[in-house]
Amino acid sequence: MSQAHAEAASGTGRGPLARAWGALRLDASVFAEVARDPRALAQAAALVGIGGLARGLGAFPQEGWIGLLGSPVVAVLVWLVGGLLIWGIGARMGQAPDLPELLRSLGFAATPFALLPVAALAPPPWVAVWWALVHAWGTLALAIAVREAFGIPTGKALVICLVALFSTLALLFVAGLVLVGGSVAR
Repeated sequence: MSQAHAEAASGTGRGPLARAWGALRLDASVFAEVARDPRALAQAAALVGIGGLARGLGAFPQEGWIGLLGSPVVAVLVWLVGGLLIWGIGARMGQAPDLPELLRSLGFAATPFALLPVAALAPPPWVAVWWALVHAWGTLALAIAVREAFGIPTGKALVICLVALFSTLALLFVAGLVLVGGSVAR
């Protein structure tokens, strides 16, 4: 048993900031540790909210207050819906962990998104590059979290994450069209 697994099983381990730093560094042991620590669900939810808020801050010049206030809500929705989709795919494979375990790992995978406001400091051509890098970093963190939760190869975990991510975004897009489209058409 790894040290992270032993610490998580005993209820000890790294604090929230050390865990976030480890997730940012793509340390697989952090994702395994938080998956097994029931107290980490609130930490994971906070990281998702912080990532959403950071996205809103980074996009504030383009989206204003709606983006700033809506981004944390969308981040939580993506976390929950995407988590359910990933969990469902894992269940069909016969390898699904407990849903709260998975959500804890996925929440910590949102840590790279806290770096999105740095884009506001970059000249315009570099803003898109920074956003792309941070999103790729977050997707890789998500794949590592899924790999650790399911015990599957990284490539398979990445495919599961991409399918769930695009499905979640499509669902949110349709929901947005239904909700906003109906009020705009009046």
